[in-house]
Amino acid sequence: MKRIGSHSFFIFIVLCFLTATERRAYGFSGYIDPGSGLLALQCITSVVVATGYYLRRQIRSLFGHKENPAAKARPMPEAPHDAS
Repeated sequence: MKRIGSHSFFIFIVLCFLTATERRAYGFSGYIDPGSGLLALQCITSVVVATGYYLRRQIRSLFGHKENPAAKARPMPEAPHDAS
């Protein structure tokens, strides 16, 4: 029991010493993490794809694709009548 207390006290002292003697890191303030570029590319791509999906009818009409009016006006089939 005495040994566990002395080990934990030693670890506490070492952690306090490491925290107290920490040096400030001076670096370039414009540093970008390598993963940040991929994240920015993913955000831009998702915005472009979502905009394209949202405006798909307008984009389709730009390329001359017209909707078939007969396909819209089709009546719903009626349910078969019970003969009994």
